[in-house]
Amino acid sequence: MFNDCTFLVHHLTALGHGLREHWPRELRASATFVDLIASFRTLARESMSPVLQRTRDSVVRELGMWTQKGWLNENVLDDAEQRLVVACGCVAQVAHTAQAHLPSRVYLTVLGLLADVVVGYVAKRLSECVVSDTKARALVRLVAPVLALESRLFVLTSGTGQTRAPVAKYCSEWDGLQTQVRRLSMGTK
Repeated sequence: MFNDCTFLVHHLTALGHGLREHWPRELRASATFVDLIASFRTLARESMSPVLQRTRDSVVRELGMWTQKGWLNENVLDDAEQRLVVACGCVAQVAHTAQAHLPSRVYLTVLGLLADVVVGYVAKRLSECVVSDTKARALVRLVAPVLALESRLFVLTSGTGQTRAPVAKYCSEWDGLQTQVRRLSMGTK
């Protein structure tokens, strides 16, 4: 529905002008379809919102323990890593479909909204950690699937090659995650 509305908006901008010669003289100056553009843009947005909300809810479910405080310890690291892999896989699956069907700006916005869910929870859990240097390195390795989102998904391919999109522009939680990863990498408690 989103693409249909976008297609109609694109064509409504010029439709009145293109058909002007076929209309009675009284209508030629005023008969346009421009007033419908805002309605179709709203419809496009409204059709995308429930899909994004359901997908976001699915990603939160897959994150499981990452959405809760105080669970991060050595006994659950394997399960925690598996949760991240599955949640990042959900985001990647949506990204694959979205990149094929949505304009680049919309694709990056959708991707940023979904990646923000994963990145935000991971950054929050890492900020709660006070660990030794050895455990800090293990945590950085643990969140590797999340860090890989940047190189896997925030890349646009065109006829001239690949362009890396600025992740922080579309994923508002990205800088917070980078700060926590740097803190853990430097061994700061």
